[in-house]
Amino acid sequence: MNRRRSRSPKRREGSSHRSREDSRDFEQHRRRQDRYPSAVEDRERQRAQRDNERSQTQQQRGGQRRDSQQDNEYGDEAQSRKWIEGEGAFLLKQKRMGSMLRVNQGRASSVDMFNLILMILERNSTGKNHPTYSIHDEEMMEGREAQIPSVEALLDGLKTSDQAQLSEMAKIDPENAMYWGSALQSASNRDSQDSTKLSVVRDDIEKVLGGKNRQQLADLEERMQKMIDSGAAPNREFFQDLVAHSKDRRMRLVLDEKRSEAIETRYKQLCKENKTTPETPFTEELYTKAVEQYNVEWDKRKPQQKTSSASEKAKATPDFQNAVDDGMADGLLPQITDADGVIDLSKGITDESSRDTEEAELYQQSDELQVDKKTRPRFHNRVVLGFDWNKYNQTHYDSNNLPPKTVQGYKFNIFYPELPEGKTPSYQVIKSKNEDITKQRETCLLKFTAPAPYADLTFRVVDRTWDYAARGDGKYNSSYHNGVLQLHFRFKKDFYKK
Repeated sequence: MNRRRSRSPKRREGSSHRSREDSRDFEQHRRRQDRYPSAVEDRERQRAQRDNERSQTQQQRGGQRRDSQQDNEYGDEAQSRKWIEGEGAFLLKQKRMGSMLRVNQGRASSVDMFNLILMILERNSTGKNHPTYSIHDEEMMEGREAQIPSVEALLDGLKTSDQAQLSEMAKIDPENAMYWGSALQSASNRDSQDSTKLSVVRDDIEKVLGGKNRQQLADLEERMQKMIDSGAAPNREFFQDLVAHSKDRRMRLVLDEKRSEAIETRYKQLCKENKTTPETPFTEELYTKAVEQYNVEWDKRKPQQKTSSASEKAKATPDFQNAVDDGMADGLLPQITDADGVIDLSKGITDESSRDTEEAELYQQSDELQVDKKTRPRFHNRVVLGFDWNKYNQTHYDSNNLPPKTVQGYKFNIFYPELPEGKTPSYQVIKSKNEDITKQRETCLLKFTAPAPYADLTFRVVDRTWDYAARGDGKYNSSYHNGVLQLHFRFKKDFYKK
């Protein structure tokens, strides 16, 4: 107990000693601050400045990070929008291709005819540079304006299932949304009309609506609707019927104007070819007369003039123009006929074009050529040219030194519009008998035969094995439909063997 008490004063003495030292250090520090106030302030100022700079740097980094995130979001949104637009354009092109094929095959629906009207208008307004245009479309669409029925007939031909197609076309073809919406609205109005009521008030409605254009009908609808809403209409039910039929007529006028515009544009083209002045106002009777005159003038032409006209028509197409631009005009089109009347399609070209594959066009308006009082059919053929990147060519050639192009296949389209129903044309491959002649050893004859009134057509083609299992654009196709014989095929690939 005494021992503990003896230690306690020493411990208290040590604590007081440290307190005195701390007090002394603090006093010295205070005096130093009083003696050098500017140095202390400078350090404090520098410290505050560093803290401020650090804060600004962090804010800038955070802002850059947010900007980068926003840019990525905007970029993704733009890319998504681009993909969606591209998908819509692809779907629209597929829809129109399907419509054009059904029109050409004689099984078109009313929706296909509505599509045909737009295709004709776009071809006439934008020319052959339109993205959806191809040389095959020109042949398929030739004279189709005359096959377009009246708007009333098209609407009467619409089925319930067609309304879904009209709604889909309005979505994937926003440029013509009003056109498709008008067709859909007219079809819906027709289904909802009360035929009994319409027969009773038809004459009165016709007296009010007859002879009015779209703008006049729209103004009339606005006035009638105001009277209905205000209760000032003397016969509310009649006024409601009047507004409904006015809307229906206005929608039909939209469709009728598009149809008339397509036919009138073709009429002006025929007048230009007939070297006559278009008459006004335009009527479909004028178009019919222009077509008849064109056919008469065509029959009067000499064979050389017809062939020249067909060649000019082919040269006006984008495919031929691209060939000319690439320096492939010389030797691109094979000779029309040889001494035996055989059309030679076996020759390729030796240009240095960078395209792997292209199709050389060959047109023939040959119905003026008579063989045993038979008419030679018209045809539109394509010679598919390209590079064979086999082992040998891969060894001896590259992208800067391309190998010579060779014939990869053919696309034959022979037209028999006057062939009797139930009769079909056929083709035959005739091998050359004389093996000593190099030309005949490497080629064969492809003969197309059809019943009267058509003569035979014979082509000299490359003698290689056909690829019946090809897919895609080179898919094998042998068919006859709606007066058109199609024979499309590619050759099997040859592989180099050591």
